[in-house]
Amino acid sequence: MRGKISIPIQLKHLYIMHRLNYVSIFRKDEYLMGVPMNTELLTMLFGKGSDVKNVLKTLERFKFIVKVRDAKLNEYSASYKLHESIANDKVNHHDFCASDSALMKKIKEHNDEIKSFTGQLEMLNKYISLNELGKSYLEKKYGILSNEVDFFVEPSDIGIKAIYSGHYYSKRPDVKSRVYTNLTSLPREHRKYVNINGKPMLMTDISNSQILLTVPLLHKYWAKISGVGLFNLPEDVRIFQRLAESGMFYETIAASVGVNFLNSDERGEFKKKVFAEVWFSKNSNRMTAIKKAFKKEFPNVFDIICKLKEKKHNEFAIKLQKFEASILVDTVWKTMYKLGKIVFTLHDAIICNNEEDLFFAERLIESELLKFGLVPKFKREDEEIYQLAA
Repeated sequence: MRGKISIPIQLKHLYIMHRLNYVSIFRKDEYLMGVPMNTELLTMLFGKGSDVKNVLKTLERFKFIVKVRDAKLNEYSASYKLHESIANDKVNHHDFCASDSALMKKIKEHNDEIKSFTGQLEMLNKYISLNELGKSYLEKKYGILSNEVDFFVEPSDIGIKAIYSGHYYSKRPDVKSRVYTNLTSLPREHRKYVNINGKPMLMTDISNSQILLTVPLLHKYWAKISGVGLFNLPEDVRIFQRLAESGMFYETIAASVGVNFLNSDERGEFKKKVFAEVWFSKNSNRMTAIKKAFKKEFPNVFDIICKLKEKKHNEFAIKLQKFEASILVDTVWKTMYKLGKIVFTLHDAIICNNEEDLFFAERLIESELLKFGLVPKFKREDEEIYQLAA
């Protein structure tokens, strides 16, 4: 048959659903702001621009997806999320090969262009496994386990199912970005189900990392506009740094708006609001209670953050992530990997299987952050994991 190979329309719908499911499970930080659907890329994959428009409209009409941001010409694509009515439906992992259809071939070619972070991928395949506790969890929830029998799981369980099935991945979308692996997508409560070379998974991360890593970006901007470096750094920027290092930043803002934390969950929810309303929101004249409190306590910090978001509201978040990756991935992880240690990254955290390596990682992080005049604190994984390691 002559002419273009037809791509079944069902596969185009499935690809959009796959993309949203994948990002919601394995790249949660990106999913929060919605998944951009690049029409140029989709047209290349689907073969017709009209199909892109029709597929997205159909999925919206039947409440499979919901648009969370409209496109802006020459700036950004429209973003989508899964519709709330299906967001928690059970999912499965199904392998396609390039010969299944023209779409699968194009997707494979596109994915091959996204560089695998081979060092972590090699170690995932060699050292990461589901322990007996994890296997028991899956068996009790979904029945008898067998590599011969496939089964659907809840979205929160797809990460440990992938490890059980041996589906490992490690991607770094660009040379300065975060690294995304099976471990970055695991819910906190599932970490106890994973072994690293037969030992429990242990982790250390920088306390208040995003707040702390904001400081060098503030310093850089102030040094640029002041013309005299950091000699006349405003007092509120200095106070912001002290609170970031001490771990008391959120308590200061909470007190300013009259909020008291009764437990860690309430503190966690407040942190999300602070980031959503100050760090990652579009600049606007609308002032929430949190934004008012932040501007009152840290006027210069507030103004600099707004300046850094002036062109694109997500640009500041991207700068933070790249700065984080330059330390955790490009310095700490690479140093430990070259020394032959079993080590993985989880954004602002380092994962190992022994306390000696965790301690070494913390000293490397301290050394790097000291170059920016910062003194970090660290949080170790909760006691439940350490009891398993004993």
